Amino acid sequence: MTGPLHIRENIPNQDYWLGKEYCWGSVLVVSDGLGSKPYADVGSKAACESVVEIAEKWDFDKSFDQNRFTSRIHSEWLRRISPLRAEECSATCLFAIQVDGKCFLGKLGDGLICLGSRSDQAYLEVNHDNSEGFSNLTLSLYSRHYSSDWHVTIHDSSLYDFVFMCTDGIADDLPQENIKDFACGVVENYESKVSDGKALNAPEWLINWPVKGHSDDKTFALMIKKC
Repeated sequence: MTGPLHIRENIPNQDYWLGKEYCWGSVLVVSDGLGSKPYADVGSKAACESVVEIAEKWDFDKSFDQNRFTSRIHSEWLRRISPLRAEECSATCLFAIQVDGKCFLGKLGDGLICLGSRSDQAYLEVNHDNSEGFSNLTLSLYSRHYSSDWHVTIHDSSLYDFVFMCTDGIADDLPQENIKDFACGVVENYESKVSDGKALNAPEWLINWPVKGHSDDKTFALMIKKC
């Protein structure tokens, strides 16, 4: 959902998301192009496509090497944004990869990932985190790769039924104590539509976001295990 500021200034939506389902598993990616960058929309699209590309080629049967995996994402991202410079296209990156009974969660920069179950017996958050303590600075895909900038965790997918992720246009407006209820509520409302493979229009609550003075693009994405 394009934010009010970008609509007024005729700037394209700088968020992007991509989801793919395969015989071996599923991939879901969300990216937020940094608003100060002239080609942020190019960067966020390339980030999502890069994660999908590397996940398709990755051998998840072997011991998972986070540094190598995120380095490959970074290299593919640089290739896709070329001939533009990385400094013009910086973007955050959130991903979930479901494969062989495991769920790989990755996060570079701000935004939010929630992993939960229908029974409410299992729930965790990889929360938005302002990297430098200022609202306009966050970790992102850039000219150089630093594995330490990425937060990657591996979870037993049998314990969880859904992944909810969103960019900071939503995450930054959610009080910490309301995040779980918000994420679970979105999943409950959209589970049947996602399972049916229906295209989802932007919901009314997202179009008319109730936070006064909000301006940022807003994107959420779901990965839901079939019953």
